[in-house]
Amino acid sequence: MTLLAQIRASNAQLTEATTPRTAVFVGATDGIGKRALTKLVSTGFPLKAYVIGRNKDRDQALLRELCAINNKAELVYLEGQISLMSEVIRLTSVILEKEQKIDILFHSAAFLPFLGRQETDEGLELSIAVAHFSRFAFILRLLPKLQAAAESGPEQYSPRVISILAAGSESLDLFLKDLSLKELEHFNIPTYARHVATMVTLSMKHLAEQPGNEKIVFIHAHPGRVSTDLVRKSWGDRWNGAVPPTPAPSAGTLSQWTPDEAGEKAL
Repeated sequence: MTLLAQIRASNAQLTEATTPRTAVFVGATDGIGKRALTKLVSTGFPLKAYVIGRNKDRDQALLRELCAINNKAELVYLEGQISLMSEVIRLTSVILEKEQKIDILFHSAAFLPFLGRQETDEGLELSIAVAHFSRFAFILRLLPKLQAAAESGPEQYSPRVISILAAGSESLDLFLKDLSLKELEHFNIPTYARHVATMVTLSMKHLAEQPGNEKIVFIHAHPGRVSTDLVRKSWGDRWNGAVPPTPAPSAGTLSQWTPDEAGEKAL
């Protein structure tokens, strides 16, 4: 049986009892996150999903598509800029006020800083804010609801925190005194990729080891090579269709997946 066949066989075992009832998706309006959310909704089982994106008007088509797939799914769109920690606090406050438990926190938002270092209004480097700081902020803020789900679920039940980024690219060369890579010699694509991968892995490992989190599964995954719009969107208005001069480390050794397959794998 191929790996993809094993993945599909595993996903086919989802039942109404085992399907997560409340999910939070960050980065699910495009790419792998969108496909993972679509696959989850396509189970046809009742569920509630918070979809966090930047443009509610633009993403209405996605919401209509998902509702057409499963009329038992309740989709709540929250609009905000996840690169700003103040926005993460605002967005999570809405969820915390409404929900008692969260079964899945899925974060796949990221981009490559081909345009160089850019700072947010809060003084964080933009790509690192999205790839690491927002991930950690979402997890910390929503952790009590994940813990509540773990405590109230059956013995074998485990809420999940799924981070799709760059597992396997970790390095011992972590700049502990320059976590935002402000030093120019620290800021380049290979260093960035290793740096954020290391920070995400270590942060999730730390949380997984804390008392009260024993039943929560923390997953940092590398999707492999997936034909999404990540590179084009990373270049923004300066994209001209050319291959970027500095590809991500080890990209040539990774498996090739379609976005739909990557979405299935992420579940």
